[in-house]
Amino acid sequence: MPINSIHPEYTANFVRWTRSRDTYEGSDTVKAKGKMYLPALSGQTAVEYSSYRDRALYYGATARTLAGLVGSVLRRPPLIKVPEGMAHLLDDVTNTGVSINQFMKIMLQEVLLTGRYSVLVDRAEDGGRPYLVGYQTESFVNWWDNTKVLLETVLEPAEDDPYEFSPVDIYRELVLTDEGYSVNVWSQTDKSAEWSIIKSYTPSNRGLQIDNIPFFTVTPDGVTEDISRPPLLDLIDVNLSHYRSSADLEHGRHFTALPTPWVSGVDPNETELKIGSSSAWVLPDAGSKAGFLEFTGQGLTALENALKHKEQMMAILSARLFEKDSKVVESAHTAKIRHSSEASILTNIAQSVETGMIKILKTVAIWEGFDPDEVSVEVNKDYLDDVLDHQGLNAIIQAYQQGVISLDTLLYNMKKGELLPPDTTIEEEKAKLPTERVLEGTINE
Repeated sequence: MPINSIHPEYTANFVRWTRSRDTYEGSDTVKAKGKMYLPALSGQTAVEYSSYRDRALYYGATARTLAGLVGSVLRRPPLIKVPEGMAHLLDDVTNTGVSINQFMKIMLQEVLLTGRYSVLVDRAEDGGRPYLVGYQTESFVNWWDNTKVLLETVLEPAEDDPYEFSPVDIYRELVLTDEGYSVNVWSQTDKSAEWSIIKSYTPSNRGLQIDNIPFFTVTPDGVTEDISRPPLLDLIDVNLSHYRSSADLEHGRHFTALPTPWVSGVDPNETELKIGSSSAWVLPDAGSKAGFLEFTGQGLTALENALKHKEQMMAILSARLFEKDSKVVESAHTAKIRHSSEASILTNIAQSVETGMIKILKTVAIWEGFDPDEVSVEVNKDYLDDVLDHQGLNAIIQAYQQGVISLDTLLYNMKKGELLPPDTTIEEEKAKLPTERVLEGTINE
């Protein structure tokens, strides 16, 4: 099998991934793809199509929705604990200056957008500290048994000009055999040449053989290589449909917005007609007529309504940033149930990211000779702003004073209401209190 072979599931999903990424990238990318996302009208010339496309408005719902979802998860930083000797690695987990929080943000964004993100734990060939390498789903091109193939693109300078660079594809092959884990790097001397291994190396665990491939793929369904449907795909499809409707609406407006003059009973080859305050039309006989064509009817209204309908659909599909506040009164309980059901998919993704990062950091801990059981990661899964207000705080304090609830319940509600530090447990907070009486004595102050 040639190294540049593609997995059948990759081929089947590539169009989805491309559509998702293009829609996220925005107007320039979508419009550059031309007829892929905006078919031409019947009989349009290339010039006419270009104007038709350029007049269209691309509504950036996908990117803003994705930013809102990521922001909801990361409104509280993830709680990460590692062995003390590993702590310094968290400030730069990629060996290129990317912190663990930045890396998790990228992972979360990619899983939301395309449904898959992969991470390789690697180490320099001459030893050194382990580091993480992230791969977008388009780069994880093939997998079978104990082999993973990753596509990478590097920039190489031209031979005659060090300031000119050309993209070059290489394949990184991760292999597990009876001899352990090893890596092969494949390339071509030129585009017509056969693929060949240009470099091989065997990462080690402080000199010991590694008996697994330290490669982890995170999806909405967990840490698995099974391909999942992109979570935002429905929103993305409506976003593109909105773009096409906008093109039709702007096309119609362009040709109908300005009144068009007309005359009858005049030979255009003999009479020059100019429009303006300094010109008057003198028609040759009484049977000649003049007037203005003006658009009437409901054609454009239907397109305008279609845009509004699709914007509402995008709001329902989690683009809440584009939906005006509802005029329908609903109870706080009803609103919370509605938001909780919408957050369920996001919660699953946050859980997958959390699980994946635990596995990744445990691998780093083992490579560095630390206890992997000391690794823990907790990603925020509370997306509602449930900060406990003054009245709520007074109510639970009074309940505690009256013996209706215990100290544990009081601190639990304070923790949930974000009145305790996010990295402090209830047990740690209790340990800071000399006695429960101390708290009781200061309640009424």
